[in-house]
Amino acid sequence: MDSSYLAHGPQMTSSLDPVLLWTVAAAATSRMRLNASTLSTFYYEPPHLARLLTTLDVLSDGRLGVGVGLGWMKQEYDS
Repeated sequence: MDSSYLAHGPQMTSSLDPVLLWTVAAAATSRMRLNASTLSTFYYEPPHLARLLTTLDVLSDGRLGVGVGLGWMKQEYDS
């Protein structure tokens, strides 16, 4: 992490897609749980997100656990 990240906090501008990261983790492991306290639904169309998460849960043998929310930072809605 560079110093600008630490100075400004965990902004969404440079984060990776959590669904893709879980997919990689699911493929690389067989017992690790794939969890998130809150996944921001702002970046996904609801039917598409439901299909992605369902597919990942099935392919990982039920190891996915996700809470969903609308987001919390004003910057997520600016643009």
